[in-house]
Parts: sequence; structure tokens; C-alpha cells
Amino acid sequence: MSGDSLEEIQKFNNSSSKEETPALSQLIESIAKNGRTSHKWSDVKPFIRFKLEETINKAQFSGTNTKNQTFEQLKLRLLSQFDAFQEAPFTLQRLCEIILGLSAPYSNPHKTLYALEKSLTVTSTISLPNKQ
Repeated sequence: MSGDSLEEIQKFNNSSSKEETPALSQLIESIAKNGRTSHKWSDVKPFIRFKLEETINKAQFSGTNTKNQTFEQLKLRLLSQFDAFQEAPFTLQRLCEIILGLSAPYSNPHKTLYALEKSLTVTSTISLPNKQ
């Protein structure tokens, strides 16, 4: 990713109205393709979280899931798990694939949320570059 993608990331992170740009979309696509980014985790984490929450909201369901959780309870748990990562999760590439819908489309919202849950319950992380 180029220097202007860093500018886009910083603009996104500092803006109160969160808007996706082509450069930010390309960032997620690049991570989904190769599992890496040249940006620091602390820089890309807010945008990935934004996309994660967007994906979770698209998979909204009524009632409870098999673990007897409401949608809001599950959403809060998934976002909390994501927020807990101080470094990029080992499953970052898979997480971005799910966010983009690159894997086979899931037949119902519960399966999408389950796939996200599996990607977020890891404890291993990967170190992304420290350069800016």
C-alpha cells in the first residue's frame, strides 16, 4: 500500500463520520489476498473493526442462537473479542475474507456469525510492521 493509503487510514481514524474509500477497500482486499499489510495494526484496526461491525449487522437475526444469545449479545461479544487484540490476530486473512464475502456465501446469518466467531477466538497474533 502506498503513502496515500496511510493518509486515507489516518483520515478515517480521525473522522467522526466513517466513510469507506477505494484505498481503504483495497487495503481489506489486499489483506484478504495475502494476509499482510505494510501498516501498523494500531492504524488499520479501526477500519477493520468498522468493516467487521458492518458485516455483523448484515447478519442480524431475531430470537437467539444455539448458545441462547441474542443478536446484540453476540455482536457485543464478537466486537469485544476483536477489540482485545493488541496485535493482529493470526486469522486476520480469514477475517478479511469473511468481511468481504470471498468464501462461499453462508446460507444463513448464523453461519456467517459462527465463522466470524471462529476467526476471533484465537489467541495467537502476528506482528505487523512498525513503520508508518
